[in-house]
Amino acid sequence: MLHALFTLPDHDLSQDSSVDPMGISAIWTSYGQAIFKDRLTTIANDARVFTINVFHHAVLRTLFEEYSDEVEAALKQYSDWRSEFEMKSGLLIFMEDVSTLAYSDDYDTSLAVEKNGVLGLSKWRSVKNNGDPQGYVLRASRNHGILKRQIVMGMSGRYKNPLIEMGFFDRFYRYDHPRSIQTWKQCEPWLRDWASVNELHSLLLAYLRNVLLTRRTKGHPFVTLKQAEQESSFAQLLSGYRKAFGKRELHLLAQEFWLDQLGIRRGAGMAVYHALSECTTEGGRIPYERVFQQALPKVADEPEERTKVMSILEVAPFLSHGEYTLRFLAQRGIKKMEDHRAELEQLRKLWRDSVVFEPNTALPRLQQLVQLAQVPGDLTEWINALFQYHASIMEARGGSAWVQLLADHTLHHFYAPSLTASYNTIGQYIELKPWLHSYYLDSLKFIQQSL
Repeated sequence: MLHALFTLPDHDLSQDSSVDPMGISAIWTSYGQAIFKDRLTTIANDARVFTINVFHHAVLRTLFEEYSDEVEAALKQYSDWRSEFEMKSGLLIFMEDVSTLAYSDDYDTSLAVEKNGVLGLSKWRSVKNNGDPQGYVLRASRNHGILKRQIVMGMSGRYKNPLIEMGFFDRFYRYDHPRSIQTWKQCEPWLRDWASVNELHSLLLAYLRNVLLTRRTKGHPFVTLKQAEQESSFAQLLSGYRKAFGKRELHLLAQEFWLDQLGIRRGAGMAVYHALSECTTEGGRIPYERVFQQALPKVADEPEERTKVMSILEVAPFLSHGEYTLRFLAQRGIKKMEDHRAELEQLRKLWRDSVVFEPNTALPRLQQLVQLAQVPGDLTEWINALFQYHASIMEARGGSAWVQLLADHTLHHFYAPSLTASYNTIGQYIELKPWLHSYYLDSLKFIQQSL
């Protein structure tokens, strides 16, 4: 039964060695995505940016469906656009850059904006401080943009996979699949009734057709910022973005749409969403365990949804105990295993006793960790097995282990991360038993702030 609840891990997660030394992210993301169905990730977590993304695709969808002759002419004119996908990617980067400029303090500041969550603003300030900002070139090319590697780390890149999962388009930005047609139909009410968005849609479409695509430039269309600033249509665009998306709060119809699309109107998603509201205060730390505990009775009458929540409550302590063991031993101040034998034995028992679930065959790494927690033999054999597992994870990434147990039972550190002061001893950790993994609750909190 559990096999059907797990999905592929979140590949957007950082694989930096200091973040995931035990390869646990592939496990906890699977449990989290059983609830959120790949529609929420650690970097796609802002309802306003979700909305801007969909809006940009709505403009492209209109352009390609209603002005196909102009699209064909542009594809023939610009050599960098070897396909419709290249053209769409380039135009997405162009629109993202325009939106970033709109939210900066360089333009119509009479319309205040909330900047939290806006991508590219800090990089734009760097561009201004290191040269002539008017010499900046706004390019409709997937290989350019204010952000480095913008096609991956910009709005369209960070939110692409969740929007594919929702059915807006496929990986080549095609909008004509039956599921896509249905998803876009569900968007129509807020795209139509949100007046400032409707107005911006017209302004942006007109600018792309009548200004950008008329440029006789090589490779792809572009416009220098100095040229753009002389155009009244560009000033209208900047103002239009501030009016439409200057505030994080969305139109009521858009809020309803995202509640549905993000899977938080029903089942475990809704239970966790409401429990999160009940358990946290604005700016406060999220009590991960308490959120899931309070979500559990909310799905008491839905066995499959209850299993998703219960599975996280069962596996989360186990994963945290395993990662904490390595992080504790990797601290530079931990020199001799014998100095901490009694506490390590306590931690070993805690980890072993936390196996209160059936290791799922869909998650082989979880099975490995369960075997590791149950390694027989003395403390030395157990720690050696732990370090060997950790080294195999790091080597698979092309890195090296943090710590090694030498023949005299002393620890040799290659990399020594610090632990938070509230649990930098085993005694403190056992007393607190904190969860070290979020199961997307941090991302869900960001979503709540604009819904």
